[in-house]
Amino acid sequence: MHTLTKKKITSISLGLFAFVLTMFGQVPSNNEKFKNVVLILSDDHRFDFLGFHEDSPDFLETPSFDRMSQKGAHMANAFVTTSLCSPS
Repeated sequence: MHTLTKKKITSISLGLFAFVLTMFGQVPSNNEKFKNVVLILSDDHRFDFLGFHEDSPDFLETPSFDRMSQKGAHMANAFVTTSLCSPS
């Protein structure tokens, strides 16, 4: 004979509650538009070694990054805790 303990009843109740939440979750309508987000990280260069940066050297040409910075966003305030030439 199986007995239902308080722990089993609580577990079953929580499982059913979670199941019900997933069944009746909000589904986005077909006419909603979502924005695509692409995060591009470049590594192992100085902060001013991007062509669109005002202090960049004259010989530096980075047309793709320049175009992306004009049409998108540039995160200027970033740091790492250890500045090593290895993946951050």
